[in-house]
Amino acid sequence: MPVLAMQSLTLFSMIPYRFVLIGMLLFLGYRSATAQEHALYLGAKAQVTVGMYWENGLSLSYSPPWQHDQLYIGLDYVSSRWGSAFSSNALQQDNYLLSVSYAFLKASWFKPLTQLNFGWLYADYESEIFKDLPNTSVLLSTEVGMLIQINDFPLIATTSMGYNLLGVDGIQNTGTVYPLFFRFALLYHLNSIL
Repeated sequence: MPVLAMQSLTLFSMIPYRFVLIGMLLFLGYRSATAQEHALYLGAKAQVTVGMYWENGLSLSYSPPWQHDQLYIGLDYVSSRWGSAFSSNALQQDNYLLSVSYAFLKASWFKPLTQLNFGWLYADYESEIFKDLPNTSVLLSTEVGMLIQINDFPLIATTSMGYNLLGVDGIQNTGTVYPLFFRFALLYHLNSIL
């Protein structure tokens, strides 16, 4: 037993204390610098594809401390299940998106916005007749729009117009991805309740 204790003490003594101390100070400094500057938002998102369906869902967005309220990294789930297919026999499809947004004019309450989205779409055809058709697609799109954020108010709203960059031929991917779409999101600043 004493040999094991001696080995762990020898291993620990190999790490210079100054590196451990510097690492702890950097970590604590980073934590205190970011305590009030990062932002986490959660809310609802609606989108309509021109010539297709309404889709609704959830959006989670994070603004890191080094680009507070300008750079946003988001995760979205939007589905026609909560939109056009909710009360009709419209095709049920689910979109899973990872997005990166940048809002210009940090000091303004009205901010021009650009966004790049990457994700995946799954279409549930609900019938064996369509089993030979592809029911998944990779999504890649860009958006331009605006972000409205009033100081000391815990809500932000975004509206944008987007374009799907990947081909929509219906042969190699689903035929339900149309090029032009519009989005609207209303997000609540979770830091105000956490």
